Amino acid sequence: MDIVGWIALSITVIACVVFAVFLFNGKGGFLLAGFNTMSVEKKANYDMKAVCRYAGWVVISIAVWLMFFVIGLEMHLPWWEHIMLPIMFAGIIGAAIYANTGKRLYKKEGSETVALNENANAKTTNGKKA
Repeated sequence: MDIVGWIALSITVIACVVFAVFLFNGKGGFLLAGFNTMSVEKKANYDMKAVCRYAGWVVISIAVWLMFFVIGLEMHLPWWEHIMLPIMFAGIIGAAIYANTGKRLYKKEGSETVALNENANAKTTNGKKA
């Protein structure tokens, strides 16, 4: 890989790390695909900090995988891509399964905001106060 390729890789990895730090701080949920287009009612069910923290770990793992993948290819290891590509696909599938099962990213039942949202929903019917 020439110097331009290394610069592009470095910029990509640094951008991933900066974005992950942004997510770890609980900000940036509006940048997550699918989450930003949810209705307000559906968003109210999710723990925003947990969603951002989880997305931050996914982004960091992608950056680490990208570094290992490119360095292995640069070392001219012919078997490297046959190992790294299945690892990437398994990681993506595993991350999707983890996020969508077990209600790990939902707000806890005893939290104040869930109680407040249920209270507000009980007082309104079809958008009008009861």
